[in-house]
Amino acid sequence: MIALANKVPQPPLKCPRCHGTGIVSFGECPLCGGTATVQPYHMSRPCKCGSLDGFIRKSGPGNSVRCSVCWEYVYAAPKSETGEEVRNVRSRPDLKIGQRERILERDNGFCQLCGRSSMHGVILHVAHALSVADARHLDVSQEIYMDDSNLFAACEECNLGIGDRSLEPRLMAKLLYARVARFKNGWGK
Repeated sequence: MIALANKVPQPPLKCPRCHGTGIVSFGECPLCGGTATVQPYHMSRPCKCGSLDGFIRKSGPGNSVRCSVCWEYVYAAPKSETGEEVRNVRSRPDLKIGQRERILERDNGFCQLCGRSSMHGVILHVAHALSVADARHLDVSQEIYMDDSNLFAACEECNLGIGDRSLEPRLMAKLLYARVARFKNGWGK
């Protein structure tokens, strides 16, 4: 589960809300998210009922903290609080010399997902269509996932929004369609 910084990690417990079934009368248990287990957590800020005792569970890329007294959602615990590695764009392997400029030039300086550019006041990044995390999970070599064909220009908001996931098929198709159209019009490869 989650390794807690400066806190004694506690083993997961059977969820007290759904009694370890993962289901409540109205569907999936909101406390354990259907996993049937939760991890006790000392909250950094009190619930509206005043309690600092809670439960934490992974909720997508973040951590959902709920009160152990009233079961209410309290906050999304930041990774710096839980001791997890905080992701940033510099935590990725470095691009080859000139590769960032080549990708941004190839994509005409526009985010390939939302269409904004530096003229709109955005910071452009180089993003991965097949994410680094998925590539490593699939045992894809760095040479392949760092190749120009897997990279594209993305604004900071879009790049950090997709996080460590690969592009979904709809966005992958949009990206490939734009590249084919540019190639046919002689605007690069």
